Amino acid sequence: MATSHALNKELRNQAEQMARDGKPISKIQETLHVDYDEIWTYLNSIGAYSWIGAKSITTRRLKSLVTETDRARRQELADEARHMVDYLYYQGLRQGKMLDKVKKALE
Repeated sequence: MATSHALNKELRNQAEQMARDGKPISKIQETLHVDYDEIWTYLNSIGAYSWIGAKSITTRRLKSLVTETDRARRQELADEARHMVDYLYYQGLRQGKMLDKVKKALE
C-alpha cells in the first residue's frame, strides 16, 4: 500500500515503539499509513522487531543451522538465533514491567 507519508522522525519513533510493544509490521503500517517495506527496512536497520518477526527470524536461523555445512556460517546462524532469543527475553521482561505498572495503577 503506497501512501503519501514519508517516514519522518516522529513516525520512525512511533514505529519503533510499536514494534518494541510487540505490534506486527502490518498493524504498524495500518496505524501510521506508511508503506510496509519502508517500515520493515527502518525497523530492521535499527534492530527493532515485532514479536512475530523476531520469532520468525529465530525459527529460520535454527532451521538453517540444521542443514548448514560450513562451520563459520553455522556459528553465524547460532549467534543470530541467540541474539533473537535474547531480544525476545528482554522484551518479555520489559512487557512484564509495563503490565505490573498497569496492574498497580488499576488497584
